[in-house]
Amino acid sequence: QLANVEAITFKRKQLWMHYYNSLRKIQKRGHFSLPEFPADNEHNAHIFYLTLNTGNDRDALLQFLKERGVIATFHYVGLHQSPYFTKKYGEQAALPNAEKFSGQLLRLPLFYDLTRQEQDYIIQCIADFFQVKQVRFGPVERIGARVASSLASLPITTLAEALLCSSTEFLA
Repeated sequence: QLANVEAITFKRKQLWMHYYNSLRKIQKRGHFSLPEFPADNEHNAHIFYLTLNTGNDRDALLQFLKERGVIATFHYVGLHQSPYFTKKYGEQAALPNAEKFSGQLLRLPLFYDLTRQEQDYIIQCIADFFQVKQVRFGPVERIGARVASSLASLPITTLAEALLCSSTEFLA
């Protein structure tokens, strides 16, 4: 792999950016945070992670993904909480940031041979977990006649059906 490090890193960055751009639309709903890097820093795309709002959310999403054949994982246990460290040095002072990331961080599959189709499946599973509706507005021609009729007499479900249709895009 060292002989091909540039090509491998390039592909991993493409995969990383696809996760980031696709999941940013779901993140805007407040379910999790995405990785952040200062503009002048560069990363090598060695992992892609989500920071869920709670440990329970992280564990539930891990289980949901596992049930759908996606092997995601937590990232690490803080050293100060590891069995070895606490046995050797005893209980330590709380480290809130380390504990937050230890309990809420979820790593998604990211490897050189991951295909776009597999990655899109993972993204769709995450969207399904958060019950994100994949909707977009339909063409004006399709809804114009129905909306132009008496809006007051339209049942709300009929109006909703006229305005919305399935899509593979998320509302921004």
